[in-house]
Amino acid sequence: MAVKLRLIDIFNSKAAGPFLFLGSGFSRRYLDLEDWRGLLSRFCVTGKPFEYYLATADGKLPKVATLLAKDFNGYWWDAPEYADSVEINKSAVVDQTSA
Repeated sequence: MAVKLRLIDIFNSKAAGPFLFLGSGFSRRYLDLEDWRGLLSRFCVTGKPFEYYLATADGKLPKVATLLAKDFNGYWWDAPEYADSVEINKSAVVDQTSA
């Protein structure tokens, strides 16, 4: 009970409330969302399979992300299914990873 009262005092003495940080384990375990590899594989829409990117990047996921971003960038600008997204977001695009 003492901890609870101390926390209440701390929260009441601050101008802003606390923020709870939840890591990726929460979203994977409780929300059934993909891990990084699964998320990256969703962007394989240009005709190349995820395994192509994985092999080209020697299995390194940061490099996979870079290769995917480069290919997806061109696709995003031209694909009809992203036309609305392009129109809304084109002024915010600053590099190959923006799309």
